[in-house]
Amino acid sequence: MTKHIRANMSQEDEAMPRITKIESKKEKKKLRVAAYCRVSTSQDAQMESLEAQKEHYDQVIKSNEDWVYVGLYYDEGITGTKKEKRPGLMRLLLECEEGKIDLVLTKSISRFARNTVDCLEMVRMLSSYKVAIFFERENINTLAMEDELILSVLGSLAENESYSISENIRWGVRNRFIKGTYRQAIAPYGYRLEEGKLKIDEETAPVVRLIFDKYCTGKGVYTIMKELNEKGIPGPKKKPWICDTVSGILKNERYMGDTIYQKTFTDNNLVRHKNHGDCDQYHHQGTHEAIINEEQFTRVQNIMSQRKKERRIDSEEHDNKKKYVMTKRLICGECGSNMRRIKIQGRTSGTYIAWGCAKHCSDPDACHQKSVEEENIKVAFITLTNKLIFSKRELLEPFVDALQKSDIADVSEINQKLEGNAEKLNTLLSLAADGLIDPVILHRAQSELMENNAELNSRKKVLLQQIHGKNEAAAEAEMLLSRVKKMRVSDQFDEPFFRDCVRKAHVYSRQEFGFELNCGLLLKERLK
Repeated sequence: MTKHIRANMSQEDEAMPRITKIESKKEKKKLRVAAYCRVSTSQDAQMESLEAQKEHYDQVIKSNEDWVYVGLYYDEGITGTKKEKRPGLMRLLLECEEGKIDLVLTKSISRFARNTVDCLEMVRMLSSYKVAIFFERENINTLAMEDELILSVLGSLAENESYSISENIRWGVRNRFIKGTYRQAIAPYGYRLEEGKLKIDEETAPVVRLIFDKYCTGKGVYTIMKELNEKGIPGPKKKPWICDTVSGILKNERYMGDTIYQKTFTDNNLVRHKNHGDCDQYHHQGTHEAIINEEQFTRVQNIMSQRKKERRIDSEEHDNKKKYVMTKRLICGECGSNMRRIKIQGRTSGTYIAWGCAKHCSDPDACHQKSVEEENIKVAFITLTNKLIFSKRELLEPFVDALQKSDIADVSEINQKLEGNAEKLNTLLSLAADGLIDPVILHRAQSELMENNAELNSRKKVLLQQIHGKNEAAAEAEMLLSRVKKMRVSDQFDEPFFRDCVRKAHVYSRQEFGFELNCGLLLKERLK
């Protein structure tokens, strides 16, 4: 019996196939890696920096066994504000599109892009090609990103470095304001432009005088607007008159021949605001011919001021200012006006709360922004809050670090130049005292040094304001990070967090919003 079983087992063993494991010999696909670097000027020191970056990336890429060195792409002697002006970058993007590159290394976001639009566009483009970008300084890999929040922070970080560029431009405009050399770009109603100067337009100037005369006789802005439209008198740009236009004419100092510069200003997010003491204004008298004499203009301002004092604030609006957290925070994304809280009766449901553009409410043709449900705004902010909580370590911490860097070195350089000018002046005075220099030459040199000192001090003032602004933004960012670290993901609208951290909320449409935080970040959120 035993022999029979063994015989059967032996026969089965012979029938079974033998299996041999074959080890995989397929090599792991290596990443094709390129590097991009840029310097802003073609000076010798900057060229040395470029050579150092080339050597660094050459060593880093070739030392990694899992990487294949594709090449180094670079731009030199280029400011880099727009990507189209950087041939090296454009060549890199083209070869990424052709599938020749898997990973791009670059020093920092600011070396790669100087503005949010370009940064977002290029990151999205390369992500669609399955190409990653690794920013060394920020330790961020773009293929690990999930949504627009991280892209917005990337652009904001890059714009912190280019902030000084825009400050230089503003400084130049401000100097023209101070000297009165700023050229007008648009003529107000009642004037025309001739070689950059305002000249009275005899066709529309009588309408301006009529408006001032009517107001002085006791008529209000609404009545004046109504009468002008009834008479068929066209307003600015041949459009019908509205209350804001009439009121704007009555408040405009240019009609008495003066000009106040910087009545509005543009913030770092390129949003224009009315200047309510946020920055200096410059009042120049007698810059052009007046349509209204100073006495009548002053009288109109006094009447407007008195009527404003007498006007009672509606009790409901007064309560809303205290009660509703979004009041005066919601801004129309089309025209920039404040949005008002309104109640709307739904067709199939009951009453719901919405917010409508103030300009659209008074004149639908002036702004086409439709009202948006308050619940949609809350949902968008809840989503944004959860994203901040989820990505605080990868996003907010690098942002805080970037804001903490100041421009003290630039101020120190200006101080050195001022000290050098002082030494030059002392030397000139000593030479003049010994009779070794002509008084005319001394006077000319003194004037040049004083003019140079004035420009240096003006630039120093701007830099100190810039540093102060960065410090304030850094403090707000630190507070935001500290607060977010203590929060948990939730589906509830956090009203205290909205009140304390949101400066403005921009309504671009019924589905898209931009939340401008106190630290300077503008983060967009779109409802799905």
